[in-house]
This record gives sequence, structure tokens and C-alpha cells, in this order.
Amino acid sequence: MSASLLTIDTSELFILTFLYSIISFIIVLPPSELISAGFSIQNIFSYFFTESEEITFIRYHIKRVSSKYLVQSFLPLGYICLLIYYSDWSSGFIQACQSLFTETPIILRCVLYICLLTPLLSTLVVIRWHLNDCFHHPIVRQLRLFIQTNSQQQEQTWHAVESSINTEFRRYDKFSCGSASSNVRCYVLDSWILKCSMYHVNIAQQSNVRVELDEAHDIHLQETNEEVSLSTQYLNILIKSYDPRIKPFYIRLRASEYDDLRGKLQANIENVKNIVVRQSLSELFLEDFRQQVTQNPKYRLPLNHQDLDTCIGCLQTNANVKLVKNCDAPDVGQCRTCFCRPMWCLECLGKWFASRQDQTRPDTWLQSNCPCPSCRSIFCILDISLIEF
Repeated sequence: MSASLLTIDTSELFILTFLYSIISFIIVLPPSELISAGFSIQNIFSYFFTESEEITFIRYHIKRVSSKYLVQSFLPLGYICLLIYYSDWSSGFIQACQSLFTETPIILRCVLYICLLTPLLSTLVVIRWHLNDCFHHPIVRQLRLFIQTNSQQQEQTWHAVESSINTEFRRYDKFSCGSASSNVRCYVLDSWILKCSMYHVNIAQQSNVRVELDEAHDIHLQETNEEVSLSTQYLNILIKSYDPRIKPFYIRLRASEYDDLRGKLQANIENVKNIVVRQSLSELFLEDFRQQVTQNPKYRLPLNHQDLDTCIGCLQTNANVKLVKNCDAPDVGQCRTCFCRPMWCLECLGKWFASRQDQTRPDTWLQSNCPCPSCRSIFCILDISLIEF
């Protein structure tokens, strides 16, 4: 590079380029700490996002994709401004700008021209997206694939599909997975499957897809001690529409969310590769919990209390357990007999017991105790008795 071009040497230029690359990377993929602190394109340009994702899902993501695409395309132009700032200004600002594009090696000159043209072309692309009621926007092009003709032979507009998605997205029972820090969120609504990535939103109709469990792998979390290692299994679910115009896409989720996803999908998840979905830590504990409780002494209901209430945890099955101190003498230790009437089923009581334990020490759960969810009397697993008549 010409000595008259920059007032810093090559090593300092390298450091500046490296630091600007790091800043650009953080802007493109901000960590979760910065996102929670409000440092994201959505928050910085919040005045532009007059719509809420919860209320107007489609309009929100149309603006989100456009703004990210536009803002990030200006990052190369920022690098040119950085080079101009450190150029030799002794002949004036205009001459410094000209020198940057005339006195540099041909390879760097090509890079600078690309940095200059990228925001210009991106601006033209975004303007085209938003012409004619966003007709050419990538999300709207997706929506137009689902337009149907009604009984009066009148073709719908993409706004009808937008309204259907917005309405279902407002419902509280939708399934969601992913995180904001990964820039990917997936939603399963009553009729739609949505995957929101950085520059796109994949859309599929539940009634017209094939769902396949494609891959599973473990991510190690931490060592709790010499014998116990905590890890999380992640699954890749392939969503493939029967309409060839709609591109297939993947949903990535934790194995602990697998049952919730199956409950929300209309189609069965095909497991043609015979992948073993590992149970969550709580589910594994519940199996041991049930086995231990079945070995405990049974509790016989008095004759005047033969009717059992519905479990107040799940409201689906009748209460079937009673807390009676069996682990030791009545006045020995922390555990006490609970005098509440039976109000919980074994499944819900097991989930309550697991939630009250030290989540970093699963090896101690079976030997631990916890308070009764109703009266706070301390009990352990040996004090849980199944009810018999």
C-alpha cells in the first residue's frame, strides 16, 4: 500500500481491520447478553418496528428481514470510512478519497469497490421488495404459494394467508423452540409450521407436510462429579411439504421438547433411521421414582373416604398417593406425616419432587427430601404411599 495513502503502518492497519471485523461480527450475530441489554437491530431501530410480533407476526418479520439485510449491508462501507479516516489528508479530503481508490494494489482496490457497491445494491433490492404492497418480498413470495381459490372462484390475496397466520400466532397454545441468541426460532401453530431465521421465514402448512426425525446428537454441558455427566440431546426434524414449490427445512430442538412437538403436529413424526430419542433428566428420574414408590407400603383409605378428588396438578387423573412417614420413627429426622387429603397423582408429585432438587446434583435426588406442595411437611421418597381400596 502506498506510503502516502495511510498515516499508520501495516501492523496497525491489520489490527484495525481485525477489530472492525470483530465489531461487524457482533452486529451480525450479537451474543445473548447484548440482546438482553437491548443491543440488537430490532431494538436500535424500534421506531421502525411499529408492529409487534405477537400481534402482526408477518408484518413484523417483513420489516425485520428488510432492516437486517439493509443495515448489515452497510458494514463494508464502514470499513471504507475507517480507511479514509486514517488516510493522508494533507492534500484535502477529496484527494484522500481518490488516493484510496487509485494508489492501492489492484486486489485491495477491487475489495473496496465491492464494499462500495454492496450497500447500493442492497438498498435497491430492499426498495424493490417493498414496492407494490411488498409483492417481491421473500416472505410474501412464500405466502403467495398458499393462496387458494374459494367457492365463488375468486382468488385470495396473500393477506388472507397473513391473517390466518397472525390469528393463530396470537393463541397461547402454540409450540415454540429455539432462542433469540441463535437467530432462529421455530413455531408450530394449529395449521402452520414457521421457522424464523436471520434473513428468511420458512412457512409450511401442517395438512400438507411430511415430518421426519433426521438426526440426533448430544452436546456436553458439564461434569457434576466423577460419575455423572450432564448433556443435552438435540434433534433435527425435517419438514418437507408435498408441494414441490415449497423448500424443505429443519427444526432443531432439545429432546425434552420432542413430546410437546409431537402433541402439536398433525402429522406423525417418521423415524425411518430408528434414532433413539433420549429421555430428559426429569423423565429418567420419574421412572426410578415410580419403581421406588411401588415398593413402599400401601395406604388404605378409610371407609368413609372412598371417593378420590381429581389431581390438582394435571386435572386429568384421580389423586392416588398419600404422604405417610415410613422412613423412620415418627419423631426422628426431618420427615413428617402429611395430614392433607390425597390431592396429587404419582406423576405430578414426582415432577414436583424433581423440581425441588438441586439440578446440578441429580445423583442425590433419590436420597433427598422436599416439602409437601400443600402443607409444606417434609417427606422423602420412602414416605410416598400408593392408595389402595
